[in-house]
Amino acid sequence: ASAAMLCDRGPMATTRRLVGTGAAAAAVGVDPATLWRWAKAGRVSADIRTAGGQLRWDVDRLRQQLQTDQEAPPPP
Repeated sequence: ASAAMLCDRGPMATTRRLVGTGAAAAAVGVDPATLWRWAKAGRVSADIRTAGGQLRWDVDRLRQQLQTDQEAPPPP
């Protein structure tokens, strides 16, 4: 079974492919524990948290979040 989910948020929304933490972490080249840690610290945010507490990610949006984080100036 595929870990991907489709998410449609209303009639004007586009359908996005959401994946679990393991697949999202692999897509950006980090360990799943690192991605969980970043989410807990607020560095990145998942698109959905399931009723069971699992995170689902839009990989393109995750990459954008990480790119924005790298472009931010370091704290004083």
